[in-house]
Amino acid sequence: MYFYKAIILALLFSIPFVPIQLDPIINYLIHFLAIILLPIFLPQLKKDLQSKNLITIFFIVFLLSSLISTFFSINPGISLRIFFLYLSYFVIFTASKKIFSERSDQKLLVSLLILATLFLSLISFYNTVFLNYVNKDLIGSSFMWLYYGHNTLANLLLYIIPLSVYFLHLTWENSVKRYLLSLITVFLLISFYLTFARGAYLALIFSLIITILLFIDFSKSNVRLSLVIFLWLLMISFFSINLIASNLNLHKSANLISGRDIYWQEALKNFQTKPLTGTGLNTYKIVSFKQTKKGILKTDSAHNFFLQMLSDGGILLFLSSIGLVVSLIISIFKKIKQVCRFAIKEQKKDYFLLSLWVGFVSSILYNLVDIGWQLPFCFLIFWIISAILIQDENHLKQS
Repeated sequence: MYFYKAIILALLFSIPFVPIQLDPIINYLIHFLAIILLPIFLPQLKKDLQSKNLITIFFIVFLLSSLISTFFSINPGISLRIFFLYLSYFVIFTASKKIFSERSDQKLLVSLLILATLFLSLISFYNTVFLNYVNKDLIGSSFMWLYYGHNTLANLLLYIIPLSVYFLHLTWENSVKRYLLSLITVFLLISFYLTFARGAYLALIFSLIITILLFIDFSKSNVRLSLVIFLWLLMISFFSINLIASNLNLHKSANLISGRDIYWQEALKNFQTKPLTGTGLNTYKIVSFKQTKKGILKTDSAHNFFLQMLSDGGILLFLSSIGLVVSLIISIFKKIKQVCRFAIKEQKKDYFLLSLWVGFVSSILYNLVDIGWQLPFCFLIFWIISAILIQDENHLKQS
């Protein structure tokens, strides 16, 4: 098992430093990881099928819907590459439930992600603040600099900021660690702001509110105060971001939805042409580049994961993608509630899974208005974090 952990950790630390996150080499690395994990995947899959695991069933239906869409794709080559990527996510997700069943391994993984994101944030900070660099290639994405309107580093920070707060809470009694982690957390928050990803700001805020309402005693004054502070910071961000962004030639519209409504309309129009099977995985960009109105940036994504599935895979893939994500949310919610009840009973205050939950929900909300899951590494992180949240071996005892 150490071999598999080492491979996963090595790839998770190295892939985000690939300058262009749409580089095909990332897909190959994810496929390689999936192949390596097959000896773990197959027994775990058998176990999940025997127990009629709802997430596994929905994932298989999602993959079958993806495959049908690929058969009827207007560009089978493009669609087949994405299908194999989805298949690799399934293998990695299923195997990770077994590989990262121990709390110590889970914390090692997220600590490595925090370290990688911290380095990326330093690089991005230098490129943004000192070089005022904005990449305006037609198609691209990176964690190291801004692309047109924002930096996709926001997708990682949605997970890392709650985790850094968790580790700060965990080490609060140690003054040296407290000051160091406080500094890191503040810097990550600054980096998050400098991504100029307003959808990510909203996603994190709403995720925190949802978490507080569902799992934390809202009657406590410190919780109410925290909520007020977050809402205040959100308001300040929206008022100031346009001014700062204009200095970098980032022309942020006053309305977050502006432009996206065009992309969403195109997705719906594309769906109407082939409502059952769609035009094929990852073919939205072909339609988009033909239809995008003058003055609106061309894009290869609908900026909404589910509308992208509707456009690319028709009603079958749309419904199966919703079923897959909803089954994940329900299963993880039940798990978190179980952990919270155990924590109250045992008078423990371990917020590790809650911090992961905040990032998990934030990622889902953000991908209602952006392209994060279209980036292979971002979707890979989502499935690995989901695997950690859903696994149930010994996690109560280790909390």
